[in-house]
Amino acid sequence: MRAFVIGIVVVLASCKSKAKPTTPEDTTPGPNARRMTLSWGLQPQDRSTQVFLAATDERGAQVSHPIGTFPGTCGTITPAPELHSLLSVSCKDGATGVQIDVVARPDRVIVTRMRIDDGVAPDPTTREQLAEIMAPDGAKIEAQTP
Repeated sequence: MRAFVIGIVVVLASCKSKAKPTTPEDTTPGPNARRMTLSWGLQPQDRSTQVFLAATDERGAQVSHPIGTFPGTCGTITPAPELHSLLSVSCKDGATGVQIDVVARPDRVIVTRMRIDDGVAPDPTTREQLAEIMAPDGAKIEAQTP
């Protein structure tokens, strides 16, 4: 019996502990982390402008998404913080036009437009969706900076 107890003690002493590490878990992005960088493409035509949204991934591959053709001249503007926009474009033909905004969600990008008129505050509740572009799983969505 004494030999049996000594045998168990020897076996238990030789077993390695499987204690959990005490260092904090690494939260840095893994090798499959993705990035989606957005930028406008504006192509003037006779009396209108074709608007595209370019999405570039971390490898430099780019996909151009046609948003539409709008009357007048279009140009980039500073996004309004209250609209949570990453990018904005204003297209005007005289005193009226549209503002096109890009809003990022965790898994997609939504492109909206709202009417703008000189001298009248734009009404964000009138925005309508023009496009929805899916983002890669876990992608960080950002606007291209000049």
